[in-house]
Amino acid sequence: ILVDILVDILVDILVDILVDILVDILVDILVDILVDILVDILVDILVDRLVDLLVDIS
Repeated sequence: ILVDILVDILVDILVDILVDILVDILVDILVDILVDILVDILVDILVDRLVDLLVDIS
């Protein structure tokens, strides 16, 4: 019975740790992807504006 309880506790702890690690990794990946997308969009918009300005000037 004691062994059962210990195994249960260990499994719980391991699962918790694994889930934490997985969530961390997933969040990191998602943030990376989102930042990439946002930067792309911002750069696109800025380039468009710059081109517009240059065209206006000339």
